[in-house]
Amino acid sequence: MMNRFTRVINNFFRAIDPPIGEFLLAHQINIYGIREDGRMPDKIHMQGGFPAVLNHDEVLKITRSRFENYQAYNVGRIGLGAASSYDHLCQAYNGNAQVGATRCIYGLFGRAIYLPRFNAELFGESADKDYEKEYLLLEKIALNRILFATTPEHRQAFEEGLRVPNEMMTFNARLPRYVTKSDINDLQSILSWLLDNHAIYTASKLCKFMFKDKSALNISQQLQGNQTLIQEVSRLLTIKPNTEPVDEQPTSHNSKKLEM
Repeated sequence: MMNRFTRVINNFFRAIDPPIGEFLLAHQINIYGIREDGRMPDKIHMQGGFPAVLNHDEVLKITRSRFENYQAYNVGRIGLGAASSYDHLCQAYNGNAQVGATRCIYGLFGRAIYLPRFNAELFGESADKDYEKEYLLLEKIALNRILFATTPEHRQAFEEGLRVPNEMMTFNARLPRYVTKSDINDLQSILSWLLDNHAIYTASKLCKFMFKDKSALNISQQLQGNQTLIQEVSRLLTIKPNTEPVDEQPTSHNSKKLEM
């Protein structure tokens, strides 16, 4: 009798506050994103990247109310946030520069949910509270999917547009040694940065993650019609899976080189 009563109660609450975990997982897309985080790069290295906040079974149990509370009040964390560009990240900390100044900035690629689009589908309206155009990362981001990191020590210089050390190169020698704010703003910027610094191996991995099996039209849209990058992406996509690209100067990329 008690088990039956418990099932009835559970079914009742599931009806008024249904789990949406499967819906969340179904809306994941491949993204390049930028995240501010209080953990230093050596800590991220020890963790093997950014661990997932919830395991798969816990994600499936996320209810609509928990999702709404996470967005509205930032309570009951269900994942990690990342912005779609550095400009959008800065909007999130507008008027609260002290918070950002104590954190590291990371660039990464992985699977995520684009919250404004997800909210539009789930609630039938745009999410004005997601003014930084936030991605929600539910899965672990492995260390080799983190492209750069800057630390609070160099935050002011970075904000002024100066070159600062890419702290992730300590753990991944295939990454460029230095980074500037203009290098990392969006997908176009980060690809140009990798190519200009001859990080062909990493650029190839990023391209295959972002553009594999995508149409030429889709690639052009994501790169905003940048023909130089479109040609370079096409070349990198033709590299066979078992062939490791060599980190050397690209043959067709002609954008301005980073001054050393």
